[in-house]
Amino acid sequence: DSDSKYNQVRYRVSEEWNKPVEEPYESSPLMVNGQTEKADSDDLRLSRFRICGEVTHRLLEYIAKIGLSRINSETRRHLLARVPKLLRERGISRSHIEEMVGRVQTALTNTLESEKGCWILSDSHSHAENELTVAAVLDGNIVRGIVDRTFVTDDNTRWIIDYKSGYSAV
Repeated sequence: DSDSKYNQVRYRVSEEWNKPVEEPYESSPLMVNGQTEKADSDDLRLSRFRICGEVTHRLLEYIAKIGLSRINSETRRHLLARVPKLLRERGISRSHIEEMVGRVQTALTNTLESEKGCWILSDSHSHAENELTVAAVLDGNIVRGIVDRTFVTDDNTRWIIDYKSGYSAV
């Protein structure tokens, strides 16, 4: 059986288990009911960097899902050209768009030009998953999370990747 090859253990949830109640979506501090919310400049700056990280993350997820081998120069140009629109859709103002576009495009370009970035996004890994939802019981509480990317290498090592943009608002 292929699961024993990777020493994976599976558990069944008890019949009494119920799906946790979903928390309502909280909108970005930049936009509330379609209107810009007043916030101090540090909060807005943090929001901009968070949005840059989210857009970078979504683009990396997309590349991993379709397969890095399918990313040619035309596809790459298309992805980079989408960045301004993706940032505007998430509330980045005109006065900050150029800086934020530069940050996302640089992060994406650096990843695609680095040996390690290409290795992480490679579609040659087995048992690869993107945005994998995981859950565990810790101290009697159900804890849920999402693994950005995971895969098994040829030496049967399970890798768990957590994308980070490295940007700081400081």
